[in-house]
Amino acid sequence: MDCLLFADELVAYRMRGSSQQGLQLALDRFSTACDQEGTEISSKKIAVLCLLRRQRQCILQVSGNTLQLVKTFNYLGVVFTNDEN
Repeated sequence: MDCLLFADELVAYRMRGSSQQGLQLALDRFSTACDQEGTEISSKKIAVLCLLRRQRQCILQVSGNTLQLVKTFNYLGVVFTNDEN
């Protein structure tokens, strides 16, 4: 999993060839590392944006909580969207 960091924000992403299982495994590893360092992950503040040519359901979890799937995401003033237009 690759990350963009700014202050207390983190954007984790995977590029081409990533499967849902691979993403979940990366999130599980990240969650374990956070637990070991005493860092809490707030699943209420996490959103999942899948940028795929073919729309598919992308269900990911952190600490047993299903993450919210969104169609747009604003990061530092840049809007990312899964809209084909």
